[in-house]
Amino acid sequence: MYNKTNIELALKNVVIFSDLSKTLVNYKEPFDERKKSILNRLLKLVKKFVLVTGQPSDDPQVKDFYKCFDNSTEQKIVIYISRGAARATLKNNELEIDKQYNRQFLIEKQLVKYFLKIADEILQNKNIERLIPDCLLEHAVYRINIHPKNRPLIVSLLSNRIKKDNLFNFKIIPEGATSIYIANKNLNKKYAVENELKFISEKTPTYYFGDEFEKGNDQDVLSVNRLIVYAIGEKKQKRDLALPEIIAENPDELYKLFLRSIEHNK
Repeated sequence: MYNKTNIELALKNVVIFSDLSKTLVNYKEPFDERKKSILNRLLKLVKKFVLVTGQPSDDPQVKDFYKCFDNSTEQKIVIYISRGAARATLKNNELEIDKQYNRQFLIEKQLVKYFLKIADEILQNKNIERLIPDCLLEHAVYRINIHPKNRPLIVSLLSNRIKKDNLFNFKIIPEGATSIYIANKNLNKKYAVENELKFISEKTPTYYFGDEFEKGNDQDVLSVNRLIVYAIGEKKQKRDLALPEIIAENPDELYKLFLRSIEHNK
């Protein structure tokens, strides 16, 4: 069992960047009252809390997250959703989309039709059915959902197709358990984090918490120089030394760390 019961973090006037699922909360689980209480206490100490998630704005966990905060703390929240496709702040527990930021990633209607067409052709050719209908997330990410066993093949075929059709500004991204995203090639968590850092003094300490640094969507942020990066996950006997330090085994252990740090920072 991984255990670091003595670690405490400096929290006063820092900025926290964090992933959502499997970092702040277990996969598909809601935020319980204990987590909500600790997050609100945390927000009273930090300068800003920035959620950076691959999940879309209509995801139940995203909605549950932004309902956690009261009027005194929600003003410190910034949310980047769908891998940074949209930036939002909170007002009365509702998202307010930053239209200027979002504009750079918008997908035109004719491209939506094109993505639907090529997805239909490839899936029908391979006799693969969608789990749910395709949709456009934040007007900036085209999402397809299929069974995980079929995803590597379809990601490869879609990537080859958009290259063949000279759509060099787009990329195909596996996301979550079953999703495939078609999005702007610059869209990733690193872009989102670097965008937010423009509003933060270089003297301000910044933490990043995530769980997918080896292969997942947190990997991009490792090249951001200003971040102190911590991983959430099980400690392995053999682990790449270039990966960030594991500071908690799971979300529950992370909240214990937050609580210790809150008490220490009083």
